[in-house]
Amino acid sequence: MAREVGVSPNAAYRHFAGRADLLATVAEHARGAMGAAMAERLAAVPPADEAPALARARLAAVGRGYVEWAVAEPGLFGVAFGAPPGAAKDGPPGCVGGPDPWWMLQERLAELDAAGGLGPRGRHGADTTAWAAVHGLAVLLIGPLAGLGAAERETALARVLATVGAGLAA
Repeated sequence: MAREVGVSPNAAYRHFAGRADLLATVAEHARGAMGAAMAERLAAVPPADEAPALARARLAAVGRGYVEWAVAEPGLFGVAFGAPPGAAKDGPPGCVGGPDPWWMLQERLAELDAAGGLGPRGRHGADTTAWAAVHGLAVLLIGPLAGLGAAERETALARVLATVGAGLAA
């Protein structure tokens, strides 16, 4: 990659303490780019009359943005969660250039909870459950299921998002 941008292979290390520091910085930027993609999906959610319906749609939008970004940027996705987070900057930790995906999920779950859209367990474990579902699907779609066509990917994504939504409401 260094050759592609016209620098020596060791040029980056003049700006970073070592490989781990470099990877942590790239990971922070990758998570920010993912957060920006999630925010775009979130902004496109049309208004709804019912607060729970809107909150469910907004939660699904950030999940959709997460998976779509991972499929579009598999290399960055691998780095985004494969490197330890760097030092916290202003705002949520471990993210540069866009909203933090984890905090976006937390905000959507708080919105869903406030709208009465979570079941009797409330938020307990909802974040881990939702994250694991979309992250797992993303890993599958860029790995073993990479050969699926666009329609099959969309069906899988829609089913996972619907299942997560139904599970959180139960």
